[in-house]
Amino acid sequence: MEKHEVILAVIGRDHEGSVLFALTRKSPLANANPLVVEAKAALSGLREAHSRKFSYYLLEGDTVTSNLD
Repeated sequence: MEKHEVILAVIGRDHEGSVLFALTRKSPLANANPLVVEAKAALSGLREAHSRKFSYYLLEGDTVTSNLD
């Protein structure tokens, strides 16, 4: 992994919590804001769910920030 890259990780689950897919992807770190990185991961998950023709999506993230300026 390069110095200015992040690894995005996404897990897709069904309504019972069973794993339907998991993916990881390298992404350039153009912005060190954790919310931007979280949004990139969310977009990756939505794209994967859409490609699998899922009808409904619910997003959850795990980024914790103390300052949302």
